[in-house]
Amino acid sequence: MLIRSTKIVTVDIFYYLPDHPLILQEFVWSFDDIPPELQRMHKFLNHWKANIDAVVKEVLVGVSGEAPTRMEVVDKIFQLN
Repeated sequence: MLIRSTKIVTVDIFYYLPDHPLILQEFVWSFDDIPPELQRMHKFLNHWKANIDAVVKEVLVGVSGEAPTRMEVVDKIFQLN
């Protein structure tokens, strides 16, 4: 049986409200999660997307003992030839 330990994860979310796109706001949350899947973080970000009326601009994810990782929100992908 493989025993996996939790680590402290910090999520730093930069977002703006649709009514005020020029005001960038920040939300920081730290919690225990199991890397590399980070299921709790994904569950929270999916909840944010479904239930919070705010546009996420950028998400920074830090796991204790590792370098911070930048996640970028992509609405559409275009391929240019």
